[in-house]
Amino acid sequence: YRGARSRDNNKWVCELRQPNKKKSGIWLGTYPTAEMAARAHDVAALAFKGKLACLNFADSGWRLPVAASMDSTDIQRAAAEAAEGFRPVEFGGVFSDSSDEKERTVVVEEKKKKQAIVDMGKSCGRLNLFYS
Repeated sequence: YRGARSRDNNKWVCELRQPNKKKSGIWLGTYPTAEMAARAHDVAALAFKGKLACLNFADSGWRLPVAASMDSTDIQRAAAEAAEGFRPVEFGGVFSDSSDEKERTVVVEEKKKKQAIVDMGKSCGRLNLFYS
């Protein structure tokens, strides 16, 4: 996953460099799964790049919380909230990725209820989201 890397102790970490700042990054946390770290990355990428962000998951544009501001603390808070929403049951969460689960109920705030049309461009995984 983009933005997630493994640690020796089977944990996954995530940090993202701030655009236009070569040595400045935002630490987004340590997580038990790569997917949680990848969700944290997607929140920060959306905060920095908006609909031009390269995301790990196509549903991140409408499913994840939005940072209250561009402040690093707000981005970290939103990233942690997003990752926790995908904590697997075996790590104390309520999220299950079992094949028996036919549907997942997604509660989306009223302001986020927009249909996302995903256009997978030819450029190296770039994801463009268009809202209708």
